[in-house]
Formats: sequence, C-alpha cells, structure tokens
Amino acid sequence: MSPGLALRDARTMLGRNLRHLLGLHDLSQQDLARYLGLSPQGLWNILHGRSEPRSRTAHALAVAFGVNLDVLFGDTGTCVRAAAAVFERAPVRAIAEQTTAAAAGLQSASSA
Repeated sequence: MSPGLALRDARTMLGRNLRHLLGLHDLSQQDLARYLGLSPQGLWNILHGRSEPRSRTAHALAVAFGVNLDVLFGDTGTCVRAAAAVFERAPVRAIAEQTTAAAAGLQSASSA
C-alpha cells in the first residue's frame, strides 16, 4: 500500500469515527468545532477526510471523547465501544448537557 493511500485511509477512518462519536454524544459539528477552537469548515474537512488534523487537534479530539489516539484512528467498532465505556466521563458531555439545558430552557420559555 502506498503511503498516500494509507494516509487517505487513516483520514477516512478518523472522519467516520468522529461522525459516530458526534452521534453517540448527540453533538453538532458546530458545537464540537467551537469546543476545540476550530472553524466549522476545518472540522468538516477532518470529518470528511479532506484534511488531516494537526497533532494537537488529534490529541484534543481524543481527550474530548475520552479515548486514546490509537482508538480514535482505529477501526470504528473499537472506537465506538471505547467511547461508550467512558461516555459519562468524556469531557464533551459538558457540551451536550449545556445544549440540552439550553434547549429545555427555550422550550419552557416558549410554553410560558
């Protein structure tokens, strides 16, 4: 396998894993981009294999979801199982909880 093909496969796998993790935590791409300090377009490029993340961004992604880098870049089943095992302790839970609380606040305000 050529190095270019291996890199493209790794980017594709990372993007697939991140999309699964976003769904697992019920997060939007925009919320994750904001949390990481990335532009929404920059995160979109990573999610769709258009670019690879810098090492600090890859590390921040792994920390955010509570998994290690090998898992984040590994096969999807292993990645999702590892993330599910630490679901409640994952730092991105704070984003999901804030989003849920804000949505509940808006709903109750509109009901009043």
